[in-house]
Amino acid sequence: MSDNKSVAGEAGRWLRVGFLALTVVGPVVSTIVNRLQERTRSLRALSEQQAGVLREASLKQAEKASELTEELVARGSQLSQSLVESGSKMTSNLLERGSEVTRDLAERGNKASLELSKRGEEAARELGKRGQLMQQELQKRSQEAARELAEHRSKYWTIAGFTLGLLSAGILAYLFIRKRMQPEPETEQHIQLVPEASRTSGAGEIRTSKPQASSSAAPAQEAKPAIAVVEPEEERGVPEGTAFVGIVETKQYYPAKMPLEQITTAAEKPLTVIYFASEDEARAQGYTASK
Repeated sequence: MSDNKSVAGEAGRWLRVGFLALTVVGPVVSTIVNRLQERTRSLRALSEQQAGVLREASLKQAEKASELTEELVARGSQLSQSLVESGSKMTSNLLERGSEVTRDLAERGNKASLELSKRGEEAARELGKRGQLMQQELQKRSQEAARELAEHRSKYWTIAGFTLGLLSAGILAYLFIRKRMQPEPETEQHIQLVPEASRTSGAGEIRTSKPQASSSAAPAQEAKPAIAVVEPEEERGVPEGTAFVGIVETKQYYPAKMPLEQITTAAEKPLTVIYFASEDEARAQGYTASK
């Protein structure tokens, strides 16, 4: 929810910036438009002035033509024959010049109107291009703002993940150090038992062996290397803390209270005995309970 609010606030901020840019650029655009309109009006006034000058010139030419005609008529009475010939030539010349002046004025008027329309179209096109550029710039800034927001959010998630990883590593290191500082349990002892001479005739020989780790046992239940101790014949017995006795050859375990003579009575060959402090330890080594 806070991310949505921050995104909405950032978008509103950029909208306000765009509105402010439009308010700043608006007067400039209006000033340019006013100047273009003034220039158009000045061009129109100039064309009208030129048209007035041309009209005045044509009027003057007409007046001069009439004056010349009157003068020719006045002189025609005096020089009828010579002036008739020259008058006809001059009339034709005047007509040609008048038509040329008229065509020239029409061409100039058309050129002036075309120039004015062309400049107006160019001004409108320029204003349209500038408006499109401003719109593209606003869109580009909006996209950049959205991209920056996405980058900020990804940075926040990265920092949060890094912090969580550091906390997890610290907790694991603390638990590991605490576990290492705890006192280790007593290692089990495996004793080499040498049966008496009276027992070798009816039972097999008993030997102790180090426990073998089972492939299915968990790493936390692995037994530590045992220390084999050979005791004198008169001190031979079950070590302290032993709860079960295992036979390596049969992979079975028996309660420690059961006499070894009872376990090895039916054996015809020497047996290897291993001691366990708990039933879980025996099962972890792959031993099963005897039936």
